[in-house]
Amino acid sequence: MDREKAKLSGLNDEQLVFLSQSGNVDAYNVLADRMRSFALYFASVYDFSGRHLEDLAQEGMFGLMSAVKTYSQNKNAAFRTYACVCIRNAVKNAVGGLKYADLPSQAVAESFGLNPEDELIREETIERLYGFINKQLSDFERSVILLYLEGRTYREISLALSKSEKAVDNALTRVRRKLKNIF
Repeated sequence: MDREKAKLSGLNDEQLVFLSQSGNVDAYNVLADRMRSFALYFASVYDFSGRHLEDLAQEGMFGLMSAVKTYSQNKNAAFRTYACVCIRNAVKNAVGGLKYADLPSQAVAESFGLNPEDELIREETIERLYGFINKQLSDFERSVILLYLEGRTYREISLALSKSEKAVDNALTRVRRKLKNIF
């Protein structure tokens, strides 16, 4: 079994999807392991409180199952791009609405002239940004930047977090400084 998983882990996403669609459970498990971080990422985006993170991540994995079942290579989109959209939509639907800035769907991206490769690069950049937010920032800095990205003013952020506007300003300054070092 471990030898089979090791062999499967060398395959690309599309090959794993094809095998999964043919009923290979091990191929699906390898693919699910690869995509679990996306489910956790979108769960963290839509559930800032962290209270329902695992539940939302599980909803995201249901989105992955749907993506595996419905993916077609004839659509000229990489599986990862398609799966991310399905995972995000499953998480968003579980939340019952949008909590943070929405990422454009594939149809919206195509209307702006983005091809699947551009969409994947955009998704990877966003993943990197939110990875930075989740790993490199303090809880307070993370709270401030996520509220700021929602379009809230310094005053609204300070009221929501019961902190002074100066503390909010200082936190955003630290975030900007950290971002310069990363990007």
